Amino acid sequence: MVLMLFFSLFFGILNANDKIEITSHIMKSGKVFTIIAKPHFAGVKIELKTRGFVLDRNFFFKADKLQYVFLQDLNNDGYEEIYLLLIRHKHHKPFTDIKGISEYGKLLAKEIQVLQPKEFDLFYKNKFILDNGTLFNIGKIGKDTYKYKYRLIRDKANFVLMPSKAIRANWQK
Repeated sequence: MVLMLFFSLFFGILNANDKIEITSHIMKSGKVFTIIAKPHFAGVKIELKTRGFVLDRNFFFKADKLQYVFLQDLNNDGYEEIYLLLIRHKHHKPFTDIKGISEYGKLLAKEIQVLQPKEFDLFYKNKFILDNGTLFNIGKIGKDTYKYKYRLIRDKANFVLMPSKAIRANWQK
C-alpha cells in the first residue's frame, strides 16, 4: 500500500490538486465532440470522444498543456472541424502544435494530417491565429519571424492541413 501510494504521488496519478477537465462541443451537424483532459506527470493526456456518427471514435493526444480549442470549417465544405492547440517543449523551448479532427460525413470523424514546414523544427515562440476563417502559424527562427497560411484540403480519403510558403511577418507579443 505504501509503495503504491509512493508511485501514485511520484508519478502524479493521485494528486488532490489535479482536476479532470471535460468540455463538449456541438457541431452545426449536431454531432458532439467531448474533450477529456487528465493531468499526467508529464503534462496532460487528452481524449477526444465523438458521438452521433455511425462509427463513434476516440482520439488520444499528449501535451504539456491544452491551450485552446476551436471549431472552424476551414475548407468550406459545410462540416466544421475541431482543432486543439497544444503546448509542447522541444529543446527546452515551448512551441504550439495543432491537432484537428474532421467530420467525414455521417459515417465517422477522422484525424486531420498536419503538414509542417521544414523550418518548423527551428520554430519557437510560435502561435496559431485564426483570422477571418483563415488559419496562420507565426513563429520565430532566430531574430526573424515567419508567417504561414494553412489550408485544409481533401486528399483521397484524408484531410490534410497544408502550410503555404513562408511570409516575413512583424512579430507581435
